[in-house]
Amino acid sequence: MSKSLGDDFHPTGVVALQAIILAGGYAKRLWPLTSNNPKPLLHVEGRPVIEYVVAKVDELGDRITEILIVTNKTFEHTFRKWMIERDFAKSSVVNDGSTSEVSKVGAIGALGEVINRINDDFLVLAGDCLFRDSLLGLVSLYARAQTPVVALYHPRHSEQMLRGSLATVNEESIIVDYVEKPLRMVSGLVGAVIYAFPKRITERIREYLRLELPKDEPGRFIEWLHKQERVLGYVLKHDVWDIGTPEAYRYARKYLEG
Repeated sequence: MSKSLGDDFHPTGVVALQAIILAGGYAKRLWPLTSNNPKPLLHVEGRPVIEYVVAKVDELGDRITEILIVTNKTFEHTFRKWMIERDFAKSSVVNDGSTSEVSKVGAIGALGEVINRINDDFLVLAGDCLFRDSLLGLVSLYARAQTPVVALYHPRHSEQMLRGSLATVNEESIIVDYVEKPLRMVSGLVGAVIYAFPKRITERIREYLRLELPKDEPGRFIEWLHKQERVLGYVLKHDVWDIGTPEAYRYARKYLEG
């Protein structure tokens, strides 16, 4: 596997980025834990999962112009209450309009709901996934390439492969194949919901939505996008953990311990 292009590159200037954290799901697989509480606000080691994500974004300092947390109408108040308690700077909650699992707009639909608020290049992250890597390497690669960058990782468990996106990159770190929810487990890299995009990708999101392609999993957009233009993969040093099932949530503490 070739070394990621961002490993030795550290931008001296400030790259202006908005951060969009997706937190609009209803997490049926975790009911009753998430019947009245959104999955990103479930606690691991005394902190809501989303706080680990926000902490990684905060490490980027002045590069971040704004953090948009996109949730649903049902949990909007819960997120606003949490944000007030934590007094996060440069952050706001956006309601995607859905009220139930039946009416949810999906992760890509949620991006469509905030598209008119995207004024800079932007990061997209899942609010319910734990990861240990700094975002500096991925942002460094993005600053150099100015093309979409997707975080990839080597899975340690079969469910990471089957519930994620199977990715293949070439010698230049360009994604040449990307399959959301593969039907069988094979060796390879898995795509994380950690993306860096130029502002112009908002037009690609609009195009994707006009085509009425699947909107639920964000990986579906990457699956489509890499066939339209060059998308780079940045290989993380560690894996990424989605707390989407009771078993995965129980494992989350062990994941943080490494």
